[in-house]
Amino acid sequence: MTFEDTRTILTILKTEYPQSFRGMSKEDGRARLNLWAELFADDDVRLVGAAVKAIIVAGNREFAPNIGQIKEQMRKLTAKDEKTEAEAWTRIHKAISNSAYEADAEFRRLPPILQKLVGSASQLHDWATMDSDELNTVVASNVQRAYRTMQERETETAKLPSDIKAFIAGYAQHFALAEATEAANG
Repeated sequence: MTFEDTRTILTILKTEYPQSFRGMSKEDGRARLNLWAELFADDDVRLVGAAVKAIIVAGNREFAPNIGQIKEQMRKLTAKDEKTEAEAWTRIHKAISNSAYEADAEFRRLPPILQKLVGSASQLHDWATMDSDELNTVVASNVQRAYRTMQERETETAKLPSDIKAFIAGYAQHFALAEATEAANG
């Protein structure tokens, strides 16, 4: 979204929610415009506009939405049908049921997000040989909680501007390299 696109979005918000902009100095207006332009720079103006309009037509607010609320609405508008925790566990449980002898094949059949959650084919095999009561209570609970956490983390990360995502990725790589170097020297 360009700087001018951002100005247009803020004008729409100012028109619908004048009380949110009442008494704002020119300096405060410029600061808001600059912040919004920076934080929406990677976003398609049509999606931002659709999110703003969806919030407006919901008609359940007196004040203009903040950046986070608009980003959340954008996520809702573009969200794929995400699996619930129970659906994720059902899919993993099905893979477990065939993993005493076919763990590698079952692991490869899992969607990438569930592969990341499970970790490895050997984990599927270990779960397949586990007591079913423990599998269906302790492991199921832990997997569902981990899936929920993973989904929340991915949702929050998706809202970030690309420069912050790049910084985080670089920082994580640096941290992983430092740990690997320490382990090799340790």
